[in-house]
Amino acid sequence: MIICGVLVILIFAAHAPALRATFVWDDTALVLRDPLIRSWRLIPEGFQRFLFADATPSNFYRPVQRLSYTLEYWAFAFRPAPYHLTNILLHAATAIALLIFALAFLRLYQVDERKSLGVAAIASLAWALHPLHSGVVDYVAGRADSLAALFGFTALYFTVRALDRESAWKFYAVTGFALLASALSKESGLIFSALAITLILLRKNWKGIVPIGVAIAFVLTIYVTLRNQVPPVDVPRLSPPAPALVRPIIAARALAEYAGLLIAPANLHMDRDVENHPWGFNPVSLTAGAWRELETLAGLIVFGVLLWWARRAYKRQPAIFVLLLCAGISYLPVCGLFSLNANIAEHWVYVPLAFILLAVALQVALIVRTRTTFFSAMTFAALWIAFLGVRTFYRAQDWRDPRTFFTCTIAAGGDSARMLINLGGLELSDGHLEQAEMFLQRALAKIPSSRSLCSILPPSP
Repeated sequence: MIICGVLVILIFAAHAPALRATFVWDDTALVLRDPLIRSWRLIPEGFQRFLFADATPSNFYRPVQRLSYTLEYWAFAFRPAPYHLTNILLHAATAIALLIFALAFLRLYQVDERKSLGVAAIASLAWALHPLHSGVVDYVAGRADSLAALFGFTALYFTVRALDRESAWKFYAVTGFALLASALSKESGLIFSALAITLILLRKNWKGIVPIGVAIAFVLTIYVTLRNQVPPVDVPRLSPPAPALVRPIIAARALAEYAGLLIAPANLHMDRDVENHPWGFNPVSLTAGAWRELETLAGLIVFGVLLWWARRAYKRQPAIFVLLLCAGISYLPVCGLFSLNANIAEHWVYVPLAFILLAVALQVALIVRTRTTFFSAMTFAALWIAFLGVRTFYRAQDWRDPRTFFTCTIAAGGDSARMLINLGGLELSDGHLEQAEMFLQRALAKIPSSRSLCSILPPSP
């Protein structure tokens, strides 16, 4: 209980600036302009529509996210502070769910109780305060990740509990409902079904195959039935998907970038990109291309290290192997090998980061054997977590208002065409014609074809 209380207090302290923020970017479409959140009578209709009712069409099926906005609109109308408060509360609840799952998981693998408590507490605290999650917590439209993870970690907790019991149908029933809620919160929530099966198979609990199979069949049946009721839409793409031979290169670069941001999250922004965009052969484009190739090499090195670590842990430390495997499974859909509406996004590692931090914390705990190394490891962990909290506090201020968000994003390197167009439109609405023209010209320079500007404004992932 003390650890949970500390988690909640530090999360609120780190994300406090978000409570003074207004609605930014996709918040306006999902909250201010969505007619389906205006009445509880429209809740069934919300389950039959994709997100972004009046914006650029999307195929995001997230009715639980829309339902949360409906409840907030009923209570608070369009006051932004309660919406941001809900985001912080959801993230805090997810951190607690991660902590409880971690304790049950480590107990299942017979890790010493005191050691498991320290590992779960440090990993959960580092995960909860990591600034990579700013796009989930400080951005009202980003709450789909925390909703899916909250229900997903809850499902994994009850799965682990079921593995300790002979007759555990009630635990598998709760797991099924939690998995369904996770999938209806965000499409990536479906990955928790794969994680639940993985936990059961690796424990060789053959009696659990039938109940978890029934639970997942229930989830898929309900999810597919509900989603098939949604009228199809034509979703525009910002650019054609990368060729199949290029995707492994993109995956390597993305892995290297995520690894760097995990350790030292100094340069954070939306609309990240790891593809090459050489607008002519000049020193700037050639230098950028060279750095991208070095990033590809770094990604291959990171991948090799992870494979070596997993292979080493397979026989010696099964708990670490399972955590690394869960991290890989949850990361696979967003690793860059598959065509999505972007090739990298900070909030995509919301779930994989939890398993990676648990694996690292457990590995360090198993290595540390002397009092000196214990205090050294704790000091380093405390300093790093403190850095993460401070960085999150300052990152949360980037979401204060639309102008601050667009300006900070572009200044940090997220100067994509749609960011420049959004800032140009904001300048235009404020009557700053010269600044608007400058940003729109910069946006046009990034568009290789003569498509309409409206066609490059898909909703954020």
